[in-house]
Amino acid sequence: MLDIRALMERRIGGSILVNFIATFALMASSLVNTQFLQSVLGYSPFVASLWSVLPSVAVGAAAPIAAKLSQTYGRPRVMIAGFGIAALGFAVLTQIRLESFSPLVIVLVGAGLIAAGIVSVMTLVTDYVVGVAPVDRAGAVGGLIETSSELGGAFGIALLGCVLAAVYRNSVSPLLPKGLTPEAAHAAEQTIAGASSAASQLPAETASHVMDASREAFVTSMHTTCLVAGVILVLAAIITAVLLRDKKTDVNTAASSRA
Repeated sequence: MLDIRALMERRIGGSILVNFIATFALMASSLVNTQFLQSVLGYSPFVASLWSVLPSVAVGAAAPIAAKLSQTYGRPRVMIAGFGIAALGFAVLTQIRLESFSPLVIVLVGAGLIAAGIVSVMTLVTDYVVGVAPVDRAGAVGGLIETSSELGGAFGIALLGCVLAAVYRNSVSPLLPKGLTPEAAHAAEQTIAGASSAASQLPAETASHVMDASREAFVTSMHTTCLVAGVILVLAAIITAVLLRDKKTDVNTAASSRA
C-alpha cells in the first residue's frame, strides 16, 4: 500500500524523516504541557484546553511568514530555522520553576515557539516533497507524508512519554514524606495522577507534602524530557541541512516541470 521505493531517494526520504520528527516533537510538547497545566498548576481540563489554544496565535502567523521567507531563502533553510525555533521553545520550558516567575507564562511562551517552529516545518515540507517527487508518484509520496505524521505523533507520545514517566519515578521517591503506607507510596511513585489519588486518602499535612513532592518531581521530569526533545530537534535541523540540501531553484524547477 505504501511506495517504499520513494524512501530511497534522498530528498523524498529526507522529507519523510523531517516530517516524522516534526510531528514527534509537536505531540510530545502537547503531552508535557497538558499534563503540567492540569496536574501541576491544577487547572481543570476545560481551562487547560483554553490556555492550550493560545499558542495557536503564533501558528497563525508562522505559516504565512515561513512561506514568504521560503521564496527568498529556499524551503530547506526555513525548515532548519523552524527546528531551531522549536528547540528554543523546549529550552524555554526547561526554565520552569514552581517558586519563580509565573510558570504559566513560561509554558505559553515555550509552547508558542514550539508550535510556530514545527508548523513552519510541516507547512513547507509537504510542498517541498511534492515539488521534488516525480509526477507519477506524487500521490504515493503524499500518502507517505500523511503516514509519517501519524507515526511520528504516536512515537512522540510513546517514547518521550516513557522518558517523562521514568524520570518522574526516579525523582519522586526521595522527596516523599516518611511513614507512607506501601500502597500510598507505590501510587505516588507511578504518576502525578497516582500521587493525587493517594493524597486524597491521607491527612491534610501529609497529603500536602506528597503533592509538593510529586509536583517537584514532575517538573524535573519535564525538564529532562524537554531537553531530550530539544536535542532531537537540533539533530533534525542537521538532517534537514544534509538530506534536503538544494539550490534554491531546484524545487521551483521541479515544480514547474510538473505544471
